Amino acid sequence: MLRRTEPARARGRRRASAHQAEVVAAFLTSGKTVAEVAREYGLAEPTVREWLRHASEEAVQVGSAPAAPTADESADREAEARTRAEIESALAEAAEAVASARAQIAAVYAEAVEAIVRAEVLAAEKVAQAEAAAAERVAQAEAAAASAMARAEAAAARAVSDVGDAVEMETEDEAAARAEIAALLRRLEPVEVWVQAIGRTLAEARQAALDQLGVDESEAEFEVLEKGSRWLPGRVRVRARIRVPEVSISA
Repeated sequence: MLRRTEPARARGRRRASAHQAEVVAAFLTSGKTVAEVAREYGLAEPTVREWLRHASEEAVQVGSAPAAPTADESADREAEARTRAEIESALAEAAEAVASARAQIAAVYAEAVEAIVRAEVLAAEKVAQAEAAAAERVAQAEAAAASAMARAEAAAARAVSDVGDAVEMETEDEAAARAEIAALLRRLEPVEVWVQAIGRTLAEARQAALDQLGVDESEAEFEVLEKGSRWLPGRVRVRARIRVPEVSISA
């Protein structure tokens, strides 16, 4: 009876040992915590900690007294080695992919920088061309303005000269006309002008006569024609004379 049950127990121990080793390897290689490994394999945290402690003690015993590995241990080690190789290969592929991505990013960045530099150079060239065109237009406008100003000044000078000539000619003509009029007046005989005026008083009649002649009282002679009558009291009629011995023409 004992001989029949021992192989089954041994197989159970081997399966438990393999499961324990798998859990310990997962903890060591995955970088997960004890709680995470326990949840992943459906175990209690104290169980996982106990297995880790046993694994640590066995590792110390193996280091102090090496023993020949069993078939199961050899298989576990081979599996672990394959797993590590796969992990290392995956890490290498990931590193290669990262390096390739970095190289692509660097290439794209270099292309972007080159495009930016080309754009800046092109923009600088366009700005320089625009500034040169603007400067040329400003110079042309200034030259046109200066030419127009010169033409306007020349026209103004000609106009001033023409006005001066016209004024000078007019002054000469006016002087000649005045001289001619004065000569004609000098040949005229003295003129006597008589007017009659009526007023309520002698002074009013005299003033009315002066107003008609348009001269001062000192330049006229008066003659009383009628002093009024009892039928028309206060009514005076006078006659005034002005003699113009010489007429002068003022400038």
